[in-house]
Amino acid sequence: MQNDSTRSPLSVAGIQFLHEGEPGIPLPRWITPTWRGSRVVDEPIRVFHAVGDTSTEGLQPVISTELPHGDYYVDDERKMAIRARIAGPPVDRPQLLRTTASGFSYTIRYASAEDALRGQWGWHRTIFMFALPMRRRGLSVHSTGFILPGRRGVVCPGVSGAGKSTLAKLLLAASPSELTVLGDDRIAVTAEPEGLHLWGTPWHSSAGAAVADDAPCSAMVFVARGDGARITRLAPREAMTRLIRTVAIPFWDPEGTEFALSLIDQMVTTLPCFEFAYAPTNGAIVRLVDELSAAISTRN
Repeated sequence: MQNDSTRSPLSVAGIQFLHEGEPGIPLPRWITPTWRGSRVVDEPIRVFHAVGDTSTEGLQPVISTELPHGDYYVDDERKMAIRARIAGPPVDRPQLLRTTASGFSYTIRYASAEDALRGQWGWHRTIFMFALPMRRRGLSVHSTGFILPGRRGVVCPGVSGAGKSTLAKLLLAASPSELTVLGDDRIAVTAEPEGLHLWGTPWHSSAGAAVADDAPCSAMVFVARGDGARITRLAPREAMTRLIRTVAIPFWDPEGTEFALSLIDQMVTTLPCFEFAYAPTNGAIVRLVDELSAAISTRN
Protein backbone atom coordinates (compact mmCIF):
# COMPACT_ATOMS: atom_id res chain seq x y z
CA MET A 1 0.00 0.00 0.00
CA GLN A 2 1.23 3.50 -0.84
CA ASN A 3 1.31 6.25 1.74
CA ASP A 4 2.12 9.52 0.00
CA SER A 5 0.52 12.78 -1.03
CA THR A 6 0.12 11.94 -4.74
CA ARG A 7 -2.98 13.51 -6.26
CA SER A 8 -4.67 12.83 -9.57
CA PRO A 9 -7.99 13.92 -11.10
CA LEU A 10 -8.69 10.18 -11.38
CA SER A 11 -8.22 9.37 -7.68
CA VAL A 12 -11.06 9.03 -5.15
CA ALA A 13 -10.83 8.26 -1.42
CA GLY A 14 -7.18 7.30 -1.69
CA ILE A 15 -7.63 5.07 -4.77
CA GLN A 16 -6.39 6.08 -8.21
CA PHE A 17 -8.08 4.91 -11.42
CA LEU A 18 -5.56 3.78 -14.03
CA HIS A 19 -6.92 3.39 -17.57
CA GLU A 20 -5.52 1.38 -20.46
CA GLY A 21 -7.09 0.41 -23.77
CA GLU A 22 -6.81 -0.96 -27.24
CA PRO A 23 -5.19 1.31 -29.86
CA GLY A 24 -7.52 4.02 -31.06
CA ILE A 25 -9.74 4.05 -27.96
CA PRO A 26 -9.82 7.44 -26.13
CA LEU A 27 -9.25 7.11 -22.39
CA PRO A 28 -10.74 9.15 -19.53
CA ARG A 29 -8.55 11.95 -18.15
CA TRP A 30 -10.87 13.06 -15.38
CA ILE A 31 -14.03 11.92 -13.63
CA THR A 32 -15.61 15.37 -13.64
CA PRO A 33 -13.75 18.45 -14.95
CA THR A 34 -13.72 20.19 -11.55
CA TRP A 35 -12.56 17.20 -9.48
CA ARG A 36 -8.97 17.68 -8.29
CA GLY A 37 -8.41 14.18 -6.92
CA SER A 38 -7.68 12.84 -3.45
CA ARG A 39 -4.33 11.90 -2.00
CA VAL A 40 -3.38 8.34 -2.94
CA VAL A 41 -2.91 5.78 -0.16
CA ASP A 42 -4.13 2.49 -1.65
CA GLU A 43 -3.57 0.23 -4.64
CA PRO A 44 -5.12 1.52 -7.88
CA ILE A 45 -8.20 0.36 -9.73
CA ARG A 46 -7.20 -0.67 -13.25
CA VAL A 47 -9.73 -0.37 -16.08
CA PHE A 48 -9.12 -1.74 -19.57
CA HIS A 49 -11.22 -0.39 -22.45
CA ALA A 50 -11.92 -2.50 -25.54
CA VAL A 51 -14.23 -2.78 -28.51
CA GLY A 52 -15.98 -6.13 -28.45
CA ASP A 53 -18.99 -8.25 -27.65
CA THR A 54 -21.41 -6.50 -25.27
CA SER A 55 -23.85 -9.38 -25.03
CA THR A 56 -24.56 -11.13 -21.74
CA GLU A 57 -24.52 -14.68 -23.09
CA GLY A 58 -23.19 -17.07 -20.45
CA LEU A 59 -23.82 -14.64 -17.57
CA GLN A 60 -26.35 -15.20 -14.80
CA PRO A 61 -28.76 -12.28 -14.21
CA VAL A 62 -28.86 -10.89 -10.68
CA ILE A 63 -30.93 -7.73 -10.79
CA SER A 64 -32.24 -5.26 -13.37
CA THR A 65 -32.22 -1.56 -12.53
CA GLU A 66 -33.21 1.64 -14.28
CA LEU A 67 -30.69 3.81 -16.08
CA PRO A 68 -27.99 4.87 -15.42
CA HIS A 69 -27.20 1.78 -13.32
CA GLY A 70 -27.90 -1.00 -15.80
CA ASP A 71 -28.47 -4.72 -15.38
CA TYR A 72 -26.30 -6.75 -13.00
CA TYR A 73 -24.98 -10.24 -13.71
CA VAL A 74 -22.39 -12.65 -12.35
CA ASP A 75 -20.14 -15.02 -14.25
CA ASP A 76 -19.28 -18.62 -13.35
CA GLU A 77 -16.86 -17.36 -10.66
CA ARG A 78 -19.51 -15.05 -9.13
CA LYS A 79 -17.68 -11.98 -10.42
CA MET A 80 -19.81 -8.93 -11.17
CA ALA A 81 -20.77 -7.89 -14.70
CA ILE A 82 -22.97 -4.93 -15.63
CA ARG A 83 -24.60 -4.17 -18.96
CA ALA A 84 -25.50 -0.50 -19.27
CA ARG A 85 -27.54 1.16 -21.99
CA ILE A 86 -26.00 4.55 -22.66
CA ALA A 87 -28.67 6.83 -24.12
CA GLY A 88 -27.96 8.79 -27.27
CA PRO A 89 -28.80 9.04 -30.93
CA PRO A 90 -29.59 7.12 -32.94
CA VAL A 91 -30.23 4.32 -30.43
CA ASP A 92 -29.17 3.29 -26.94
CA ARG A 93 -25.60 2.03 -27.05
CA PRO A 94 -24.90 -1.02 -24.85
CA GLN A 95 -21.69 -1.24 -22.83
CA LEU A 96 -20.53 -4.21 -20.79
CA LEU A 97 -18.41 -4.11 -17.63
CA ARG A 98 -16.65 -7.34 -16.63
CA THR A 99 -14.67 -7.95 -13.45
CA THR A 100 -11.13 -9.25 -13.83
CA ALA A 101 -10.07 -9.09 -10.18
CA SER A 102 -12.82 -8.01 -7.76
CA GLY A 103 -12.07 -4.60 -6.31
CA PHE A 104 -8.94 -4.10 -8.40
CA SER A 105 -9.32 -4.56 -12.17
CA TYR A 106 -12.14 -4.39 -14.73
CA THR A 107 -12.78 -4.36 -18.47
CA ILE A 108 -15.38 -2.23 -20.26
CA ARG A 109 -16.42 -3.29 -23.77
CA TYR A 110 -18.00 -0.95 -26.31
CA ALA A 111 -19.72 -1.45 -29.63
CA SER A 112 -17.31 1.07 -31.15
CA ALA A 113 -14.32 3.18 -30.10
CA GLU A 114 -16.43 6.33 -30.40
CA ASP A 115 -18.51 5.15 -27.42
CA ALA A 116 -15.54 4.86 -25.03
CA LEU A 117 -15.92 8.21 -23.26
CA ARG A 118 -19.71 8.02 -22.99
CA GLY A 119 -21.03 7.12 -19.55
CA GLN A 120 -17.67 7.28 -17.77
CA TRP A 121 -19.03 9.37 -14.90
CA GLY A 122 -21.41 6.53 -14.07
CA TRP A 123 -18.87 3.77 -14.69
CA HIS A 124 -16.33 5.35 -12.33
CA ARG A 125 -18.98 5.66 -9.64
CA THR A 126 -20.25 2.09 -10.02
CA ILE A 127 -16.78 0.55 -10.06
CA PHE A 128 -15.69 2.58 -7.06
CA MET A 129 -18.72 1.92 -4.86
CA PHE A 130 -18.34 -1.84 -5.19
CA ALA A 131 -14.53 -1.89 -5.21
CA LEU A 132 -14.47 -0.44 -1.67
CA PRO A 133 -16.16 -3.42 0.05
CA MET A 134 -14.65 -5.96 -2.34
CA ARG A 135 -11.14 -4.92 -1.32
CA ARG A 136 -12.31 -4.83 2.32
CA ARG A 137 -11.58 -1.14 2.70
CA GLY A 138 -14.83 0.78 3.05
CA LEU A 139 -18.28 1.70 1.82
CA SER A 140 -19.84 4.24 -0.51
CA VAL A 141 -22.68 5.96 1.36
CA HIS A 142 -25.55 7.90 -0.25
CA SER A 143 -25.02 10.95 1.90
CA THR A 144 -23.86 14.48 2.52
CA GLY A 145 -20.60 14.84 4.40
CA PHE A 146 -18.75 17.72 5.97
CA ILE A 147 -15.74 18.48 8.16
CA LEU A 148 -16.21 20.54 11.32
CA PRO A 149 -13.53 22.86 12.66
CA GLY A 150 -10.84 20.71 14.25
CA ARG A 151 -10.89 18.22 11.33
CA ARG A 152 -13.85 16.19 12.63
CA GLY A 153 -15.85 14.54 9.88
CA VAL A 154 -19.64 14.08 9.88
CA VAL A 155 -21.52 11.75 7.54
CA CYS A 156 -25.23 12.40 6.87
CA PRO A 157 -26.79 9.38 5.12
CA GLY A 158 -30.18 9.57 3.48
CA VAL A 159 -32.26 8.15 0.67
CA SER A 160 -33.18 10.32 -2.31
CA GLY A 161 -35.36 13.23 -1.24
CA ALA A 162 -34.28 13.16 2.41
CA GLY A 163 -32.79 16.65 2.20
CA LYS A 164 -29.06 15.93 1.79
CA SER A 165 -28.47 18.55 -0.89
CA THR A 166 -30.57 21.10 0.97
CA LEU A 167 -28.40 20.53 4.03
CA ALA A 168 -25.25 20.93 1.94
CA LYS A 169 -26.48 24.19 0.42
CA LEU A 170 -27.29 25.60 3.86
CA LEU A 171 -23.91 24.55 5.22
CA LEU A 172 -22.17 26.24 2.29
CA ALA A 173 -24.20 29.43 2.78
CA ALA A 174 -24.05 29.59 6.57
CA SER A 175 -20.37 29.08 7.32
CA PRO A 176 -18.21 28.60 4.23
CA SER A 177 -14.98 29.52 6.03
CA GLU A 178 -15.54 27.45 9.18
CA LEU A 179 -16.16 24.00 7.73
CA THR A 180 -15.70 21.99 4.54
CA VAL A 181 -18.62 20.42 2.71
CA LEU A 182 -17.21 17.26 1.11
CA GLY A 183 -20.19 16.28 -0.99
CA ASP A 184 -23.97 16.15 -1.17
CA ASP A 185 -24.65 12.75 -2.76
CA ARG A 186 -21.85 10.17 -2.30
CA ILE A 187 -19.38 9.99 0.58
CA ALA A 188 -16.81 7.26 1.18
CA VAL A 189 -16.27 5.83 4.67
CA THR A 190 -13.15 3.70 5.07
CA ALA A 191 -11.84 1.53 7.87
CA GLU A 192 -8.31 2.70 8.64
CA PRO A 193 -5.96 1.37 11.37
CA GLU A 194 -6.69 4.48 13.45
CA GLY A 195 -10.47 4.26 12.97
CA LEU A 196 -13.23 5.28 10.57
CA HIS A 197 -12.36 7.90 7.96
CA LEU A 198 -14.49 10.17 5.75
CA TRP A 199 -13.70 11.12 2.12
CA GLY A 200 -15.31 13.41 -0.42
CA THR A 201 -16.09 12.03 -3.89
CA PRO A 202 -16.75 13.65 -7.29
CA TRP A 203 -20.34 12.39 -7.52
CA HIS A 204 -22.46 15.33 -6.39
CA SER A 205 -26.11 16.29 -6.58
CA SER A 206 -27.86 19.67 -6.89
CA ALA A 207 -25.64 21.43 -4.34
CA GLY A 208 -22.63 20.76 -6.54
CA ALA A 209 -20.44 19.88 -3.54
CA ALA A 210 -17.50 17.62 -4.41
CA VAL A 211 -14.29 18.32 -2.50
CA ALA A 212 -11.26 16.02 -2.52
CA ASP A 213 -10.59 16.29 1.19
CA ASP A 214 -10.79 13.77 4.04
CA ALA A 215 -10.87 13.59 7.83
CA PRO A 216 -11.52 11.17 10.70
CA CYS A 217 -15.21 10.31 10.94
CA SER A 218 -16.55 11.58 14.26
CA ALA A 219 -20.37 11.45 14.01
CA MET A 220 -23.32 10.31 11.90
CA VAL A 221 -26.43 12.44 11.40
CA PHE A 222 -29.64 11.41 9.62
CA VAL A 223 -31.54 14.40 8.27
CA ALA A 224 -35.31 14.73 8.29
CA ARG A 225 -37.76 17.48 7.49
CA GLY A 226 -39.36 19.20 10.45
CA ASP A 227 -40.05 22.51 12.21
CA GLY A 228 -37.26 24.53 13.77
CA ALA A 229 -34.16 22.48 14.53
CA ARG A 230 -34.31 19.37 16.71
CA ILE A 231 -31.36 17.06 17.30
CA THR A 232 -31.99 13.73 19.02
CA ARG A 233 -29.68 10.81 19.76
CA LEU A 234 -30.38 7.51 17.97
CA ALA A 235 -29.78 4.03 19.32
CA PRO A 236 -27.49 1.79 17.22
CA ARG A 237 -30.40 -0.41 16.11
CA GLU A 238 -32.36 2.54 14.74
CA ALA A 239 -29.24 3.99 13.09
CA MET A 240 -28.49 0.66 11.42
CA THR A 241 -32.02 0.40 10.01
CA ARG A 242 -31.58 3.77 8.35
CA LEU A 243 -27.95 3.41 7.30
CA ILE A 244 -28.30 0.06 5.53
CA ARG A 245 -30.70 1.63 3.00
CA THR A 246 -28.00 4.06 1.84
CA VAL A 247 -24.90 1.91 1.25
CA ALA A 248 -23.67 -0.09 -1.73
CA ILE A 249 -23.43 -3.77 -0.74
CA PRO A 250 -22.05 -6.41 -3.16
CA PHE A 251 -24.92 -8.77 -2.35
CA TRP A 252 -23.79 -11.38 -4.91
CA ASP A 253 -20.55 -11.96 -2.98
CA PRO A 254 -20.87 -13.50 0.54
CA GLU A 255 -17.49 -12.26 1.80
CA GLY A 256 -18.00 -8.77 0.42
CA THR A 257 -21.46 -8.63 1.97
CA GLU A 258 -20.10 -9.84 5.31
CA PHE A 259 -17.49 -7.09 5.28
CA ALA A 260 -20.08 -4.43 4.40
CA LEU A 261 -22.41 -5.50 7.22
CA SER A 262 -19.50 -5.60 9.66
CA LEU A 263 -18.49 -2.05 8.73
CA ILE A 264 -22.08 -0.85 9.06
CA ASP A 265 -22.12 -2.37 12.56
CA GLN A 266 -18.85 -0.61 13.38
CA MET A 267 -20.25 2.72 12.20
CA VAL A 268 -23.43 2.57 14.30
CA THR A 269 -21.71 1.26 17.44
CA THR A 270 -18.60 3.48 17.48
CA LEU A 271 -19.98 6.76 16.15
CA PRO A 272 -22.47 8.94 18.01
CA CYS A 273 -25.63 8.83 15.86
CA PHE A 274 -28.26 11.56 15.67
CA GLU A 275 -31.41 12.59 13.84
CA PHE A 276 -31.56 16.23 12.77
CA ALA A 277 -35.15 17.29 11.99
CA TYR A 278 -35.14 20.83 10.71
CA ALA A 279 -36.68 23.58 8.66
CA PRO A 280 -34.21 24.89 6.03
CA THR A 281 -32.90 28.05 7.70
CA ASN A 282 -29.43 29.32 8.52
CA GLY A 283 -30.37 29.30 12.20
CA ALA A 284 -31.05 25.57 12.07
CA ILE A 285 -27.63 24.93 10.52
CA VAL A 286 -25.86 27.02 13.15
CA ARG A 287 -27.56 24.98 15.85
CA LEU A 288 -26.56 21.71 14.17
CA VAL A 289 -22.91 22.73 13.94
CA ASP A 290 -22.83 24.03 17.51
CA GLU A 291 -24.53 20.99 19.06
CA LEU A 292 -22.49 18.51 17.04
CA SER A 293 -19.26 20.25 17.97
CA ALA A 294 -20.22 20.18 21.64
CA ALA A 295 -21.33 16.52 21.54
CA ILE A 296 -18.16 15.36 19.81
CA SER A 297 -15.93 17.39 22.12
CA THR A 298 -17.66 15.90 25.19
CA ARG A 299 -17.30 12.39 23.79
CA ASN A 300 -13.60 12.85 23.06
